[in-house]
Amino acid sequence: MIVKQLEVAYIQNEQFENENVRGRIDNTKFIELFIFTLIMVVVLSGLLFYSWVNYEYIRNQYELRALEDRLRELKYENQKLRLEEGYLSSVDRIEKMVIKELQLRPTDISRIVIIPDVNNSGEKSIYIAQK
Repeated sequence: MIVKQLEVAYIQNEQFENENVRGRIDNTKFIELFIFTLIMVVVLSGLLFYSWVNYEYIRNQYELRALEDRLRELKYENQKLRLEEGYLSSVDRIEKMVIKELQLRPTDISRIVIIPDVNNSGEKSIYIAQK
């Protein structure tokens, strides 16, 4: 029992040889760490830039497709409006509408009288004779 107590006391009182030694700063490790960090920043910046450019490209493609769809719709609408304009301005349709709704009839050619201009300007006036 006494031996065991001595061993415990010896272990507790023993000081380690390198207990007070402070670590030195290794400049080569610091430089390696700085270069590695710099390389990682450059690589990550490149990846970030590539991702941003790719995102902008895809966004522009979607915008271009939407504009092309809108252009196609506007061309179709323009074609419809031109057809409608042609239909609405057709002489046959207007003539039928005038006869049906306003109850007007074409004038007989024998009732048209041409009177020359009295001011000698060379213009002729057309008048329709009354009944």
